[in-house]
Amino acid sequence: RITAQLIDATNGYHLWSETYERGVSDIFDIEDDIARQVTEQLKLALTAKQTLEGDAPTASTEAYMAYLRGRQRLAMGGIAGFEAAQRAFEEAITLDPEFAGAYANLAMAYMESVQFGDGSVGELEPTIRAAAERALELDDALAHAWVADALAKAIAGPESLTSRAPFESMDRAYAMAPHDSDVMFWRVWLLDHSHESWRAREAVRQALIRDPLSAPMHENLCWMHNQAHKFDQALEYCLRAAELAPHNPRPLYQAAFVALGAGRFDDSIRFDARALERDPADALIPIDIAGVYVELGDLERAREWFEIGEPVLPDHTFTQRVRIWLNWWAGSEAEAGRQAQAYFDRGFHRPRANELDTDFIREVLVEYRLRQGKPENAIAAILEGEPAAAAIDESTDGELIMKHLLLLPA
Repeated sequence: RITAQLIDATNGYHLWSETYERGVSDIFDIEDDIARQVTEQLKLALTAKQTLEGDAPTASTEAYMAYLRGRQRLAMGGIAGFEAAQRAFEEAITLDPEFAGAYANLAMAYMESVQFGDGSVGELEPTIRAAAERALELDDALAHAWVADALAKAIAGPESLTSRAPFESMDRAYAMAPHDSDVMFWRVWLLDHSHESWRAREAVRQALIRDPLSAPMHENLCWMHNQAHKFDQALEYCLRAAELAPHNPRPLYQAAFVALGAGRFDDSIRFDARALERDPADALIPIDIAGVYVELGDLERAREWFEIGEPVLPDHTFTQRVRIWLNWWAGSEAEAGRQAQAYFDRGFHRPRANELDTDFIREVLVEYRLRQGKPENAIAAILEGEPAAAAIDESTDGELIMKHLLLLPA
């Protein structure tokens, strides 16, 4: 049984409702019926190209139900959510190997693992690329397939984000479905990670006009204000995102990260504790708390929290970072240096979710190579994974270069 209601948000007036009692096999008919009746109630004028009629995305009801479970888990966020979403999309593909939407969403789910979960670009890029290619092969009129293609191209190599290829695919997706939440979210991600901040901000503004209650867009605003060191505004947006997505822990541990950057350590731990309440199985949160205690210089408590999360997520990007921090500040510089080398070798620095962390780890590697008596290799580490011109343009890398260039032999 499904009950659909249409309510005027300005006054709470009940415009329309309908209850459907049908079999699961009629799910596509129910969707079409609801769309037609809502359109009639709103008196929407549709062109021929905007018709609500269309082919079902898959002939298999079971595959579609698995796909919907994947979409739900992906929206809930958290590492467990990403993994459950991936399993659901893979189930949908098994049930219908020609389900283009399942391939496209599988690529996006793995990209979530790269960006916010426990995956590295080096290990997951082939999987993301294969899923995106298959989605496009099956349906090149599907906006999500072009989003997946854009993401695959964005992580294809160290210089991928400087090319036009990812943008061309994302532009096609946006032209097809400018109101789609995933298209909007990943378009902002692509712009922001390509250092086109003004375009990213404009994209967020447009997205919020279309959907003022978008939690991901509030998260994006949080991240953008944090990058500008506007910590109070950043926290407001993070906490608003947490209200809009009450089951997703990500806005809260993003708030914890902002509070950490602002030097508000107690708040950072408090936000992480709230995130842990939402998802007690998310091992990333104890690792995040460990990072706060590293900043406080309390290595004993940092290790206590780190040992909770590390066995569950030994290869997570942030696990790698906190492990390096712990060893470095505990005086195990050689071990930290070897771990920093492994961090870059496995591609954890692409795409750079946190440039300050990456720059610190690069500096650990630089110092390690200098102590080995290899200054040329140390300078190479500064530029590793970056075009030389771009590295010199960036203030943090530029400072590293100037700091160490005098150490080169004459």
